[in-house]
Amino acid sequence: MDEIQKTNRRRKAGGTYLTLEELREAIEEAYRGALSGAAAEAFGGAYSVAQLSAMVDRKGIIQEAITLVSN
Repeated sequence: MDEIQKTNRRRKAGGTYLTLEELREAIEEAYRGALSGAAAEAFGGAYSVAQLSAMVDRKGIIQEAITLVSN
């Protein structure tokens, strides 16, 4: 996450490249892709995307990612 924070910070101008809403959208898109990848890889592909999705706290994961990236 440190690398993402550094990449999103505008060193000379201050602030960030992505607004909070843009950051949320980017993380939500990445989450969907990561969940698909995890469903295929985790536990030998034993769980579908829907099954794996039911096993995790989507909102909590996305919020934690936003918190880590934006601090």
